[in-house]
Amino acid sequence: MRVLLVRPPVPRHTMGLKHIMICEPLELEYVAAGLDGHEVQIIDLIVEGGYEKRLRRFKP
Repeated sequence: MRVLLVRPPVPRHTMGLKHIMICEPLELEYVAAGLDGHEVQIIDLIVEGGYEKRLRRFKP
């Protein structure tokens, strides 16, 4: 099974450290590690754009 895990972008009006420092999506990496035997990709929309192209290509 193909699984696509997505971390959504942070809205500009929110407060917090996500606008100051960028951390890897560790929570999604933990989930991906538990899906052994499946094809898993992670898209981090905080640092990446253009997910539509990857979504069409990967076809989860």
